Amino acid sequence: SDEELAAKKKGLDTFYRLFERIRRVTGTDPYAGGPGLDPAAPNGKSESTNAFAKECLEHQNRFIEAMDDDFNTGGATGVMFDLATTINRFIDAEKLESGGDAGAKQTAMQAVQTLRALGAILGLFEKRPAAPASAGDTLVDELMQVLIAVRAEARKAKQFALADIIRDRLTALDIKLEDRPDGTTWRKGA
Repeated sequence: SDEELAAKKKGLDTFYRLFERIRRVTGTDPYAGGPGLDPAAPNGKSESTNAFAKECLEHQNRFIEAMDDDFNTGGATGVMFDLATTINRFIDAEKLESGGDAGAKQTAMQAVQTLRALGAILGLFEKRPAAPASAGDTLVDELMQVLIAVRAEARKAKQFALADIIRDRLTALDIKLEDRPDGTTWRKGA
């Protein structure tokens, strides 16, 4: 049904947004490949980064257990969502979008590469989606940047009612604004 298809797309978008986020954080394209987490690697990083890596490896083991359990793809997919949540929480906790430790960024990218490798087992994430989740054509992108700039100026001038109208009207068009430390981004589909 259309509802099931929309739910599946929304689920995939969760991963694509994470991949875009890690690209912003590290400046590296997650589709370029790279090593995943290595359980045998030396733990020369911070305590929180080591705990994060350990938690991600536990998710990886749960994924393998689910697949070993009569190819339980539903369980394996659930573990992938858990791993994505863990990665996003780590990026937030370590404030990686506004700086952060290089070792933590590297470990976050390795966790994303581990997630991509697990997804590849199910035929997912082998290549980037055909179109970015937040863009259409160049004109739409440029118009959205104008609206985002007007909204930012309204907020700066403490004209919160105008800023809210812009957000609400975009929401009615199924466009979601995401305010981040490095600026506001947008994507189609709330």
